[in-house]
Order: sequence, then C-alpha cells, then structure tokens
Amino acid sequence: YLKDAVRLLKQTPGAERETLIAIVDLGVAQRFSGDLRAARETLVEGARLAEQFGLQRSMEYAQLLLARARVEFEEAHLPETKADLDRSLQLFMDVAGANSVEVAGVLSEKSLTLLWTDEYSEAERLLRQALAIYEAKVSPTRPDRIDAEINLSDLLYLENRLDEAASLLESSLEKMRRLFGSNSGNAASILDRLAVVRYSQGRFAEAETLSRQSLEICRTACGAKRVVTAVTATTLARTLLALRKHGEAEALLREALQIYNAHLPPDHQYVSTAEYFLGEVLLATNRPQEAEIILAASMNRWKRADAPPWRAMRSANALGEALYREGRIEEATKYLSESLRELSADPKADREAKDKARARAKRYLQTSVAAL
Repeated sequence: YLKDAVRLLKQTPGAERETLIAIVDLGVAQRFSGDLRAARETLVEGARLAEQFGLQRSMEYAQLLLARARVEFEEAHLPETKADLDRSLQLFMDVAGANSVEVAGVLSEKSLTLLWTDEYSEAERLLRQALAIYEAKVSPTRPDRIDAEINLSDLLYLENRLDEAASLLESSLEKMRRLFGSNSGNAASILDRLAVVRYSQGRFAEAETLSRQSLEICRTACGAKRVVTAVTATTLARTLLALRKHGEAEALLREALQIYNAHLPPDHQYVSTAEYFLGEVLLATNRPQEAEIILAASMNRWKRADAPPWRAMRSANALGEALYREGRIEEATKYLSESLRELSADPKADREAKDKARARAKRYLQTSVAAL
C-alpha cells in the first residue's frame, strides 16, 4: 500500500510533502520487516526529493532523518546515527518546539546510542528529559512513551539497579500487551529484556522461561530468520549455558550467527556477542581449539567496532583459557593477565565478566607463572 501511495503521489502535482511523508513511512515499514537495505535506499530517495523541492527545513525532513538514524543504528553505524539524530533533534526543536513530543522521541533514541558506548549519565539525562515531556503531553499507554520507559530500564540494568529495571519492564509489558496483544513482537522484546534482568539476579529458571516465551513469539510474529529472533535466541543461549544445557545453547548460537551474518554488517556487536557465548560453550564442552578460533574472532570484531574496551577484554579472557588448555602457557598468561587488569579497572565492565576473569586468574595464572 505504501509503495502504491508513493507511486501515485509522485504523479500528483503539488503533493511533494505528502510524497515525502509516504516515503518515510515506507522506509519505516521496510525496517520493521527486516529489510534494512531497502529501507536505506527508500530514505535516500526521500532525501533527494526533499533537496529537490526545498523541504530540508520541514517536519517531514526531520522525520526522515530520524527514520534514517534508526536504520543506521540497527546496522551499528554509530557515528552516522548520532549525526542524523543531532540534525533531526535541532530541526524538530526549530519547527515543533523544545518541549514537543517529536523532540522527546529523538532524545529517547539518542539515549540508546549512548548506552551502546557506556555513557550512562548522559543517557539518563536525555531519558529523564524525554519522559518529562511525555508525562506532560501524552497518555501513559502511548507507544513511544513506553519505548522511552523501556530504554530507561536498559539503563537501570546496566547500572545494576536490577529491581528497578524489572519493575519498569513488568509495567511496560502490561501496557504493551493491552495495546498490541500478548503475542506481539513488542511483548516479545520486553520479555527478552526481562529475561536478561532475571539472569543477572541469578534467577536462571525464570530467565529461561521468559526467554522461551519471547523466542516462541518472535518466531511466530516476526519470523524465524529475523535479527530480533536471533537476539532472543542469544539471550536464551546465555541462560542455557549457565544451566549447563550446552547442546541446545550451541545450536541456538550457531543459528543466530547464521541470521546475523545474512542480515548485518560483519562487525556488528550482535555478532561479537554471539561468538563470545559460543566460545564459552565450546570451552565448557572441552573444545579449546574451536573455542580459540571463535573467541579470537569475537575479540577482534569488538575492537574493529570501536566498542567499549571491556567487551573485547571479555572475549580475550576466555581466549586466554582456550590457549592455556592447548598448552600455550605464555600466550595464555598474556591474555589472562591483561584482560583481568583491564576488566578490573573499568567500572562499567560487566560484573559477570569480571567474576569470570578473577576465577580464571585463580585457576590458571598462579600455575602458569610457576611453569614459566
């Protein structure tokens, strides 16, 4: 329908703004359907139309910049994402006002990019600003307001404020279910996040149940080969690893990597994460040589993605164990000691990664030093 609308509006004299709106909506629909390449091409077409007809200072163009930023974010192109969000934010402030709902939406999106780079204080500032606007202007069940609350729950989780994160997610889940039903992709996304929080609280059985619910919904509502489904599968695999259900965890991670490799840029952080957990599964099932290959790939991918350094060090620490178990003591000692030092010094590093690094140091470093 949107393709037909764009085609017909292009043939209608004086309908340039309406054409741009339809193009933006088409790009959004393509992104939701998982076709990021088509979404990007559609939005490029919209940018050309805006330039041709002098619409680059309009609300419609601000919407295009926001839509394009969301595509760039899903592709993990963070510098381009931030640039388009900044332009969109300034344009919305100019044409809609500093306290407009449109501004709140961009502030919420900006917070996500900051979470990926561990800039928690600034992310919280933007989220609180966005939520203050939403609270003053829209109902509690407006979807973009709920999205901002979900983003805040992500921040609370990363700051280890787990009870607060869980409470906010449970409230958001109830609202999303009322809006879109219990078997919607929106509900599945929240269930996935709640599973992550329960995992961090050590409630593994509950985390497994939540992840299985989320994965089943994703496969039905979104499709078995979608990136969002692979993300949920990765979450479940992490919990299964903790529960020593290694066979199923490995199968889920290999399937997730196939999906990521088919749909995402090669150095996307989702790929690195799945590789790391697969490496841990391979170590747990006594396959250090296979683990070495996958963990080295994860570590180097994190570095190329310019992610926060602790993420690469998490993979490097597991790589150190793989090398030690292969008898390569000197190399192993280097990876184990350097990653332990980096993880311990980083206040934003994942707590589980720090605990594993300390456990590996206790298990391997003293004996390796003696061997040297």
